[in-house]
Amino acid sequence: MGRIWLVRVDWAMLLWFGLLIADLIANIIQTRSNQKVKKAIVEQNQLVREQNDMIIKQNGRLATVIVRVCSKSVRDRKAAEEEKNKEESEI
Repeated sequence: MGRIWLVRVDWAMLLWFGLLIADLIANIIQTRSNQKVKKAIVEQNQLVREQNDMIIKQNGRLATVIVRVCSKSVRDRKAAEEEKNKEESEI
């Protein structure tokens, strides 16, 4: 009868070790998966940073163009007003 109890303990221990090994394997798989996801996120983050740098440069260029166009528009308007004032003063 004592022998049956030892066999039951052995089966319980084997089951416990089996569950422990299964849990370790699951954790290893999950860790690898997490590392792959982390690597993908880092790569995407780098791409977003590069795109952001390009957009910042483009914004700087666009701001320069806008300032030039607005300045020319203001100069043209002032020139037109001065010419109109000259014409009115000549009349």
